[in-house]
Amino acid sequence: MGHARRLQAALAPHQPGQVPLEVLSGGHTWRVWRASIGPALAFMFRYLQPPLMESQSSR
Repeated sequence: MGHARRLQAALAPHQPGQVPLEVLSGGHTWRVWRASIGPALAFMFRYLQPPLMESQSSR
């Protein structure tokens, strides 16, 4: 089992139905990255919080 599939299997019990795995043909070429980086970042940013400002982190 590849690294991505192991990570998905480990996360799935904690985030049911929220851990998609998309396997793209073409290897690690710039063509594949260019086609997939936008959707991948959009997916990640849905779950990230903005950084804390220095004044907020000292609370």
